[in-house]
Amino acid sequence: MKFKNLTVLDWPSLSPDLNIMENIWGIVCHKIYSQATVYNSVEELENAISKTWDEIDYETIQNLYSSFTDRCLQIIRYNGQFLNKY
Repeated sequence: MKFKNLTVLDWPSLSPDLNIMENIWGIVCHKIYSQATVYNSVEELENAISKTWDEIDYETIQNLYSSFTDRCLQIIRYNGQFLNKY
């Protein structure tokens, strides 16, 4: 697609593989539910989410950011079928 002499990347619709926040939420969910914990209230779940969110280290975020180009290339290579593994 060209608009005002600017070429843009055909972007897969709603691709979580290209959205760092989606990857971070996936990490949070994985950590929260990996122990098969049952939360007895919304407050318990909110506390678990906050605690897990706070435990995500800078290196994890930096790795997601640094891998963006590679994830874009994989999306292109596999026609949008790349699934991120965290």
